[in-house]
Amino acid sequence: AANSSAKWRIVLGSEASDALEHIERPVVAEDGLAWGYLGDRQGRTIASVNGHTVGEYEWARDLAFSPNGKRYAFFARKADRAFVVTEAGETELEVVMDGSLVFSADSQHWACVVGVTASRELRISVDGTLGPRLEVDELVAPMTQQPRGRDSAVPASPEILRRLVLARVTDFIKTR
Repeated sequence: AANSSAKWRIVLGSEASDALEHIERPVVAEDGLAWGYLGDRQGRTIASVNGHTVGEYEWARDLAFSPNGKRYAFFARKADRAFVVTEAGETELEVVMDGSLVFSADSQHWACVVGVTASRELRISVDGTLGPRLEVDELVAPMTQQPRGRDSAVPASPEILRRLVLARVTDFIKTR
C-alpha cells in the first residue's frame, strides 16, 4: 500500500488501485495467486479481488480466500442487512462476528460466527446454514489471555477465533 495526499493505493507492479481513504489489510491467498483488499471511499467500502472491483457496500470487512485461492468471501452490509459475499453471490445473515470468517480445508465451505437474536445465541454458520451453538465462555476464553501478575485479560491473536471456527466447521461437515 502506498500513501499519497492522505489517500491510499494498492500498488502491484506498475498497476495502482484507485485512491482510497482507508484500506483494510490486503489479503493474499495461501497459494499466492489470488489477492484482494477492502477499502473505504466517500463513506462506502469497495471490495477488490485480483484488481477487479467485485462490489461496493455501506460497510465490508474480513476478506478471506479459500486455501486453493479460487474462492473469496467477506462480510458486508447494505440497507441494514448483513451478508457474507462470495464469488457466487450474497448470503444474508442476521448478525455476523467480524474476524470469524474462514474456509474449510477443502475450500468447499465458508463458515463464520453469527448471532441469532430471537434465541439470543451464537452459532456457527456454514454456507449460510446454522450449525453448532457456541457458548460464550467457549468463544471468549481462547480469545483472551491472562498475563502473570495482571488482573485483567488482554486480547490474544485474532487468528485464535478463526482456528476455533475452523475446528468447529470441520466437525460439523463430517456429521452432515
